[in-house]
Amino acid sequence: MKKQKAFIHIGAGYLQIPGIKYAKSIGLHVVVTDKNENAPGIKFADRYVKINGTDTASFLELADDISKNYDLIGAFSSSDYGLMVVATLGEKFSFPVASRHSVSISLSKSESQERWKKKGLPVPLGCSVNNLDELDKAASEIGYPLIIKPSDSCGSQGIRSVSKTADLEAAYSEASIFSPHILVEQLVSGHHCDVNGLFIDGRFYPCGVMDRFFSPPPFCYPTHGMQPSRLTSQQEKEVYGLLESAARLLDIDAGPVKGDVIFTAHGPVLLEIAPRFHGDVSTQFVTPCATGFNPVEAWIASLAGLPADLTMHNKQYAGWEAIFSDAYGIVESVDGVEEALKVHGVKNVFVSRKAGDLLKPAKDNTAMCGFLWAAADDAESLEITMKKAASLINFNIRPK
Repeated sequence: MKKQKAFIHIGAGYLQIPGIKYAKSIGLHVVVTDKNENAPGIKFADRYVKINGTDTASFLELADDISKNYDLIGAFSSSDYGLMVVATLGEKFSFPVASRHSVSISLSKSESQERWKKKGLPVPLGCSVNNLDELDKAASEIGYPLIIKPSDSCGSQGIRSVSKTADLEAAYSEASIFSPHILVEQLVSGHHCDVNGLFIDGRFYPCGVMDRFFSPPPFCYPTHGMQPSRLTSQQEKEVYGLLESAARLLDIDAGPVKGDVIFTAHGPVLLEIAPRFHGDVSTQFVTPCATGFNPVEAWIASLAGLPADLTMHNKQYAGWEAIFSDAYGIVESVDGVEEALKVHGVKNVFVSRKAGDLLKPAKDNTAMCGFLWAAADDAESLEITMKKAASLINFNIRPK
């Protein structure tokens, strides 16, 4: 008797529910893992196992157990933390995925950029440094303004822009918390965009370009994103072409790939890529709202041997807005969510902080208190809608 196909979804948070539900809807035996035993996505799966997303040995044991009764056809992680696990499982159980070697290189910003430089891909002028003396020398050679960042962190952690020598030490100290290897780069000016792609049977498929906007300096964390992009169709083709070339140079030719790109007056400049899609809020909520296409569903369908619908249509403008608190301390309560949901065009509000959580000043993605997403007929109306809704959400705080 033919075994039922099984699928491992790493993470079962609220923003991951669409992928879990879709996998279940196409007849897969869905196993979810999460550190949180109360994760809301668990109830939509067939089985839940409490495992840390980086615990490769435990995932191998789980996969062996699943394969006794099921045909394990794939695993999925929407964050960097689970990518090595997915690669390891893919290599053992022969489902298409980026290799462990490719994952390792892609997660090292310095190593991946060196490869791209050698092949002539456009990347920021910069280098890797290991101490303050090397940083000071590199800064003099590259020139200000600069971006200082850890070589292998995520979520905008440890990243600062620097415009003068006096600020180098503080930026270096911040970045060193997250990695012993520090990247110093020319600050590139232009149009920031997130780009998603998908490799199926070795062929690259575009999966959406979204404009992304950032906090004022010196920190560089994202505040909101909108789709469709302001780029022209020709510029989008250039961005997709750059992502595909960069991925293939890291031997990534199976599964999702995402890139962070700045489109300058001279064309696109690549910052980084990873063998996954961009964050859940953009990939599973905003892109489907804007285009009618869900990249995660397309990838799961492909793994299951089903036809993957890779058609995108510009239906409307859609976007996400990060929710931050203006006050810092211990959360006592959160107000305004219902009011925000009533704003015309708002699709949903997700608040990730609860009573008892500690809120710190915003320096990176870890300060985000949630997201909201919305749709409108044009970009200007969309931005007004998102800002208005976010302003209604208030965190009542007591000092730490």
